[in-house]
Amino acid sequence: MGMTTSASVPTGPHHATADKGTVTDRLVDANEQYAAAFTNPGMDARPVLNVAVVACMDARLDLHAALGLSLGDCHTVRNAGAS
Repeated sequence: MGMTTSASVPTGPHHATADKGTVTDRLVDANEQYAAAFTNPGMDARPVLNVAVVACMDARLDLHAALGLSLGDCHTVRNAGAS
């Protein structure tokens, strides 16, 4: 599976995208679709591995892929660090 990125999303007034309005509109639309199709995965809200991972909030980092994690394995905290 290849990595996807939104880096090719055009920028313009108010961060509008070509076909979906603002970025916020695009996110809300995607969430509505996700919520409509959501089914209970049959797991507890507590992480399966009983761990929380603190990582940088770099948007390029796919934390689950980097650490070999699956949905429900851990709680994730993204932190803005200093450079």
